[in-house]
Amino acid sequence: MTPLKQSARFALLGILAGSAATSSRAQAQLADAQRAQIDAVFAPFAGNEGPGCAVGVGRAGVAQYTKGYGLADIEHGLPITPSTPFYIASTSKQFAAFAIVLLARDGRISLDDDVRKWVPELADFGRVITIRHLLHHTSGLRDYFELLGARGWPFDGTFTEDEFLRLVARQRDLNFPVGAQHLYSNTGYVLLSIIASRARGQSLRQYAQERIFEPLGMTRSIFRDDHRMLIPGRALAYEVIPGNALRHSMPNFDVVGDGGLYSTVEDLIRWDGNAYTPKAGDAADWKTATQRGVLTTGDTIPYALGNSHGMYRGHRTLSHGGAFGGYRAELLRFPDVPLSVAVLCNSAGADATGMARRVSEVLLPARDVAATPSAPSGDTAPPLGVFVSAWLERWFRIVRQGDSLVASGPFAPTSVRRSGPGFEITAQRITLRRSADAPSGWEMMLPGGGREALVVADSTRPSPGVIASTMGDFVSPENDGRLTLIVESGQLTLRRAGVPPTRLLPLGTNRYVAGPVVVTMLGAAPFDSLRLSTGRASRVLYVRARR
Repeated sequence: MTPLKQSARFALLGILAGSAATSSRAQAQLADAQRAQIDAVFAPFAGNEGPGCAVGVGRAGVAQYTKGYGLADIEHGLPITPSTPFYIASTSKQFAAFAIVLLARDGRISLDDDVRKWVPELADFGRVITIRHLLHHTSGLRDYFELLGARGWPFDGTFTEDEFLRLVARQRDLNFPVGAQHLYSNTGYVLLSIIASRARGQSLRQYAQERIFEPLGMTRSIFRDDHRMLIPGRALAYEVIPGNALRHSMPNFDVVGDGGLYSTVEDLIRWDGNAYTPKAGDAADWKTATQRGVLTTGDTIPYALGNSHGMYRGHRTLSHGGAFGGYRAELLRFPDVPLSVAVLCNSAGADATGMARRVSEVLLPARDVAATPSAPSGDTAPPLGVFVSAWLERWFRIVRQGDSLVASGPFAPTSVRRSGPGFEITAQRITLRRSADAPSGWEMMLPGGGREALVVADSTRPSPGVIASTMGDFVSPENDGRLTLIVESGQLTLRRAGVPPTRLLPLGTNRYVAGPVVVTMLGAAPFDSLRLSTGRASRVLYVRARR
């Protein structure tokens, strides 16, 4: 079926099914006081002539309350309803992951297949990256959004699957050794969509429609793999610009898997019901889809397959949010209750995750959970000084302030406290522990899972001559990015297309930082190359441009 025919069919089914989940019978399942409390959460958007949100509350796939607030299309005065499709950004990942689980169930792939079996265009990094690594974000692959951003790609620009494949083919390094860490990477989930397409012989859009959306009656859900595709009745997305004016802020790229799904709060409640009464796949498939990842160290991580395990108010949760442009999304599940809350918004200023939690508070009493603080042990002296992690080049400084320890870095100053045999940077949920294998004697335990050795940053400040020797233009063979280093008022400044000039502070004689951006000069002055790290894309190589 062509995208145009499918879009027309999608519109007809949406019109026929649009009011089903908002019937008085479904709505009456909540008390008036509960409905009023939920409405109060979205009061800033109610009766608004600007963008807003939709909320859906379900129990085991049965809608209890659904409602829209604000406008889906400001120019045409189209209101948001429970049937309004929104771009759900990264909340799409659980659907791409479940499609992969179904393909494995059918014997078309194995979760332990080498990714290069299906995508030979991917560079050979010397160690096998499996489909399972992609699902759990443990592959080490750099995030393609950050690679594009480093070269000045506008986030509302177009981007095709062919362009994506050319970009990943040029990578020559990973963020970390395969399987050693969990770091969110959109690259992995686009690769999953390509694997699904090549294994099945049809696009992820077609396969998900056939195997997930149709069996579940998700009549207004579709992976948009062509930015020109029509999505009838969809919410357009907005952001506020200086002068308190609104403008469109929407994705226009064609890759999917990491995002790309348009859906409604009604459909997301139907999807949640599949966990209890399977119509797409079976209970074993859902068990696979919610299985936590395991690192090479043996550490178990909270992230499963497009869902993250957690706790809220004493209840076990499965959740995933999404954000891109002006779209915000959250699907929050409490599987033991069961309860699901879906919040979809078309305003960049909306906190979908926070609002979903506030809705859940209306419906779930908080459980008393006994605190089990980790008691300090041993007499380990605290880590003091400036540290940089070996792979991702995360950096921070720990100093004494009176009787307290304080950490600062790309984050606001926060306290450091004893925690078991180590020390915790509280606001970052990072724990530092002694390690004989780390150059500094310390390693960093990460909240998402994994650990990384720390090195002590050189405290020597570079001389003006050394700073001057860094100046010039550099280009990247890995992403076609170009950057310029210049000295302004005695301070090194980084210039990149599409990014405001960034003043860099020295962290030793060859490393400069500004928030999460780390520039490491390679070799000795005059420097012919450098590596740029930006959070989810570390140590990207740049070489000096020759004139």
